[in-house]
Amino acid sequence: KDKLLPIDLKEVSCFYTADKNTCIYLKDGNVYPYSKTLEQIMASLNPADFIRANKQFILARNSVTDITIWFDNLSLYLGVGTS
Repeated sequence: KDKLLPIDLKEVSCFYTADKNTCIYLKDGNVYPYSKTLEQIMASLNPADFIRANKQFILARNSVTDITIWFDNLSLYLGVGTS
């Protein structure tokens, strides 16, 4: 429950927040809660590896598998496994 789990940033697909709860989504499909805000997380990440997509997501650039432009909207698809 309250234990530290070391996670290699190469395994992170994205960070997501909703209702003031942040989670880390890994490429293998696992999801873990994280106690920091997206602002705090983004300040510690390399911008060459991660991008702030919107108010709720920070994406790992190497997880984006497809980009689709639909009228004035942009859809990004991530390569996240399902376990």
